[in-house]
Amino acid sequence: MNTDQLIQSHPNPALLILRGVRLILKSRRRWTKGAMARDRFGETVMSYGSDASCFCLYGAVRRASDELGLTSYRSWAITSLNTAAGGCMITFNDREKTRHQDVIALLDRAIQEAA
Repeated sequence: MNTDQLIQSHPNPALLILRGVRLILKSRRRWTKGAMARDRFGETVMSYGSDASCFCLYGAVRRASDELGLTSYRSWAITSLNTAAGGCMITFNDREKTRHQDVIALLDRAIQEAA
């Protein structure tokens, strides 16, 4: 079985997306606010673009689900993050007082609940 088949047959595809998001956002330099994605110059770009170098939570969900070929399960991952955030994950990400460590903690909660 190849990697694509393993990913597609995983019993919890939303968990794979969430873990992918955490890997994307692991470094503070890969996280942003106020845009789905930014390039290395800080300009807003599309999350699926090759020039995207940092992402908000939602942009990272889009990127991870695209890269894993799991776009049909994206809404499950979004629901998990919204639940962990106690509301809208986009609002959580973009709040003035939200820090990178808060986003990682939110991802860890969502991953734990999904596992």
